[in-house]
Parts: sequence; structure tokens; C-alpha cells
Amino acid sequence: MSPPLVTLTSDFGMSDGYVATMKGVILSICPDARLIDISHEVPPQNINHAAFVLGTTYRHFPGSAVHLAVVDPGVGSARHPILLVTPHGAFVGPDNGLFSFVLSANGATLSEQLRPEAQALDSVHVNVPDGCQAFLLNRAEYWMEPVSDTFHGRDIFAPAAGHLAAGIPAQDLGSPLSRLRSSYFPPIIANAGRMDGHVIHVDRFGNLVTDLVLEEPVDRTMQVEIRGQRINGISRGYQSASGLLAIKGSHGFLEI
Repeated sequence: MSPPLVTLTSDFGMSDGYVATMKGVILSICPDARLIDISHEVPPQNINHAAFVLGTTYRHFPGSAVHLAVVDPGVGSARHPILLVTPHGAFVGPDNGLFSFVLSANGATLSEQLRPEAQALDSVHVNVPDGCQAFLLNRAEYWMEPVSDTFHGRDIFAPAAGHLAAGIPAQDLGSPLSRLRSSYFPPIIANAGRMDGHVIHVDRFGNLVTDLVLEEPVDRTMQVEIRGQRINGISRGYQSASGLLAIKGSHGFLEI
């Protein structure tokens, strides 16, 4: 039997001991766990950036993996510590939108009336999708005591990930939840041969990643317009043109 796999994503960086501390907690609970870093270079407190990184990475891991994510500007507040269980892995972290892409990929629907002024990536509530389960991590026997007001990654989230990896059933860690926080992804508007999308991520190279999915075969004659600038055609790579260019990125989205 393969050892349990736990991934870690955070905005902690590597110059301090926060990441190592969480790993130590996990290994103290589940010594056989394999720990994989997805990224700890998320810009500080940038929930949407972390959500994209995790949301485009988790699908390449086994479905038995536990994904620990800590980008938590609301630590110590009333925001919920949660566990989301899906057919493609379990996710531990704060209920602040970190798992937006995971929820969307599993068919999450809005659980509240959308505000007329809502913009792409605004925070909304969604229903826990069919085939998934969510839990409020409120069973203190699975925490590290005393719980710090500023480091739930060590005291709540890492212990939960460790216990899951060690085989503790998800339902033992907390109470069921029916809805969670997510970023809002507006529907793609298609009309008369035109699609309107939104920039949802900027990678470290400065590429603008949109929510427009380019299906194969890609129509490389299509025109792209952003902020009044027009790009003629979809390039095959970054060296195909000078200046602004549009490509199909490795995640399948239109990038500029």
C-alpha cells in the first residue's frame, strides 16, 4: 500500500519556519506521510492566486491525496476552518475561497441571490456539490492545544491533514456543512461569434490567464481584444510574435 500523500500550499515563503512547522505536525501524527510542496510563494494573502494554483494542480495527484492550503488573512476571525472531501482528493484550509476552482470543477451552484453589482472573483456562497462532503473542523480533540490566534495552519489545519492521512474518517473531524465560500465565476457570454471573458490569474511571468477555455482544434484565426488592443490570431508559443500575443496555455485557458 502506498504511503499517504499530503500536499501543501501557502503564502508563508521559505525564509521562516512556518512550512516546516506544519510538516512536523503532520509527520508527528502520520509518520509515513509523503509531503509534497505545491507552492509557498503565493503573494501574501492573495486567496485568488492560491485558489488558481491549487485548482490547476490537484487534478494531477491521486484521488486519495490530502491537500492542505493555508492562505488565511482572516485567521483568528469568525471564518470557518473546513474540510472538503471530493472524488479527486480531500482539501483542508480556511473557508475563504481557497477551494473555488475545486468547487467549480465539481459543479458547485450559488446558494444565494447574486448581487447585481457582483464582479468576477467576488466572494459568494455556493452549495456543496453532489458527490462531495464538507465539514466544519470543530472537534478540538483533533487540534493542537493551545490554539494560536494567528497560526491555525499549525494548530488546526495541519493536525486535520495528518489525521486524515493516518486514516481518521472525515466525519470524525467535524460537523457537516451545506455551503462554502467561493469566488464568483460569471458565465461566459457568447453572442454572434464573440465571447466575453475575464482575467482570473496573472502568473509569475506576467501572463494574463482568462476564464475562456480553448477547445481543440483551436481556431488560430480568432481575434482577441483587451483594453482596446487587438491581437490577430492565437499563437502556438511565446516566440511566435512580438508584443502582445494570445496563446492556449497549458491549463487550456486563453492567455495573453
